[in-house]
Amino acid sequence: GRREVIVGPREALMVSRIGLKEVTWLGDGAGEDAARAGQEIAVKVRSTRPPAPARLAWDNASPHGWVVDLAQPEEGVAPGQACVFYSPEPGFDRVLGGGWIASAHPADIAA
Repeated sequence: GRREVIVGPREALMVSRIGLKEVTWLGDGAGEDAARAGQEIAVKVRSTRPPAPARLAWDNASPHGWVVDLAQPEEGVAPGQACVFYSPEPGFDRVLGGGWIASAHPADIAA
């Protein structure tokens, strides 16, 4: 695979969209339907951080279809990490599924 080093401000590490592979859906109905409908979820991409607001999406241009759009960009998101979906209600009591991060897309930053 391609390896690259990015030099720049910390903001350049912020990710707003995550492409996923090998997704398991445990929520109601079909997972692809939930993604196509833009279901609101909470996601955890780092074990040390609490779940964060996000929205499922389906992108036909993405190799695996599944994407997560983060409400607030996060840093430290990289391919190979797990992404776990939770219900967005306070307490995040229900696991809705998850997958492996296949791609991390930078947030737009002001120049």
